[in-house]
Amino acid sequence: MAVKVIDGSNCPLGRLASTVAKLLLNGEEIAIVNAKNIVISGSRKMILRERIEEREIGTHRKGPFHPKKPADMTKRVVRGMLPSKARGRGALKRLRVYDNVPDRYEGEEFMAVDIKKGNIGKYLTLGDLNG
Repeated sequence: MAVKVIDGSNCPLGRLASTVAKLLLNGEEIAIVNAKNIVISGSRKMILRERIEEREIGTHRKGPFHPKKPADMTKRVVRGMLPSKARGRGALKRLRVYDNVPDRYEGEEFMAVDIKKGNIGKYLTLGDLNG
């Protein structure tokens, strides 16, 4: 089966993740490239405030730990939209997420995903979140 490559540039994270989760549950293999350019809505101050409050709860906290790389964040969001039983685990194994475009997908044409960005106002890319 051929791998379907999706370009994540300028796609809202939640909408992209729900679309990818549906494709994975239908048995398709998916590769998401340019994960660092996926956007999340909200101002930088609001998004970072929530992460700082999590750190201030306690110094000896054992979890939950949140991914910091854009590719890992994207995979985590898709995982949350899949069932937790064997069907969801099998679907997650068919997903690959990359921050950039790897050499093996360099010349390929990316799959068009109909995601309406709409008017989300203020937004932040996953690459800018930690940088």
